[in-house]
Amino acid sequence: MRLLGALLVMLGSMLLVASPARVSAQTPEPGTWSAPENVSESDTASLYPDLAVDSAGKVYVVWAEWNSDHDGRADKLMLRMKDAEGWSQANDIALTAHLPQIEVDSAGRLHLISSPAWYSGAWAQDEPNSAWAWSKPTNLAWRDAYWPRLLVDESDRIFAVFKDTMQYDQDRTISDARRCKAGCSGVYLTRSTDGGDAWMKVTRLDTPDLDASEPYLAVGQNDDVFAIWADDDASEYAVALSFARSSDGGQTWEPPVQLADGENRDNAQIVVDSAGRLHVIWRQKGETPGIGYMRSSDDGKTWTREELLEAPITGAYSLGFAVDAADTLHLVVALN
Repeated sequence: MRLLGALLVMLGSMLLVASPARVSAQTPEPGTWSAPENVSESDTASLYPDLAVDSAGKVYVVWAEWNSDHDGRADKLMLRMKDAEGWSQANDIALTAHLPQIEVDSAGRLHLISSPAWYSGAWAQDEPNSAWAWSKPTNLAWRDAYWPRLLVDESDRIFAVFKDTMQYDQDRTISDARRCKAGCSGVYLTRSTDGGDAWMKVTRLDTPDLDASEPYLAVGQNDDVFAIWADDDASEYAVALSFARSSDGGQTWEPPVQLADGENRDNAQIVVDSAGRLHVIWRQKGETPGIGYMRSSDDGKTWTREELLEAPITGAYSLGFAVDAADTLHLVVALN
């Protein structure tokens, strides 16, 4: 998807920031934003950016670069770094580049995942802008993974969540209750406690009677991990948003519950503030498009009523959501 229109940044008040189809970066001062910098500096499409910042303040930006029409997806995974001396040269570090995500842990290890669910790691001191610095990619999925998400918590545990068909598709049949047909996918999670060298057995989070996709993770207090995703039916349209909680660092999970029942909801994201409150947003489609919002103050046991901010959102991959140390919620949206 090429970025069209503008990015809408909400920090209490609203700022409108124009953006072409390239990767740009901004370094904020308190209450202000610097002028955008063109990080990709390319003549081809640069999409799906993500960034991480280590304890020394070094910035790592990854994105997908389109240099051909190969398989309808980007054919290069690019990395560029910024320290006190400025930006490094952009360099391609892999040949697969769809939906990359990067994290850095407290020891200085970089963790990278891209679709379908390929994981690779590198040390920050080992020149990670070179492809040789990265470990051989590990496939965390089994069959047809998509929408991978990566998260590193304060204990340096790594969580990877994605949708995949895996072994359950043969048993699914369509029914009058709008259940899923054979071949539908579920949401699966795996984790690593040794810096990405070994990964635990994959755990399924959703229920097998509906399709599930677009998972998202957040880490809370007291070893809590939270997941949210979209439930689909045989028509391949989202019919609800589901939520699940683990209270033991992702080892076991409570049965999922549906937060918002009804069609035209997808691209959900979840964050946790310093008071332990959960904040959820999603893309609302249909006759009244916009951004849906709910929150919970009791680890997801109860939720506020849905709120809707009407906005002409462009489509998938249109939202970015975060919370800062002052518990201010930050939302970026690609608009038509």
